[in-house]
Amino acid sequence: MTFVTLGNGIIHSSLFLPMEKVLAYAISGLIMGFGVWIFVVGLSSSAPALWSSVALLPTAIGLWSAFGDI
Repeated sequence: MTFVTLGNGIIHSSLFLPMEKVLAYAISGLIMGFGVWIFVVGLSSSAPALWSSVALLPTAIGLWSAFGDI
């Protein structure tokens, strides 16, 4: 267990956990959004099947990152 000392008091490091989770979910959301963006832009390309397949990778990684620890 690690502790962070601020001034005269001691604060347990688990108090910072909610902000870390918010950041982790935000990063996962950005990764999923990137995959969705690839999918949408790929639909108007000359090879939509290829780009739809490529979009599965970041979307799957973002989903796994967001909900893999549940």
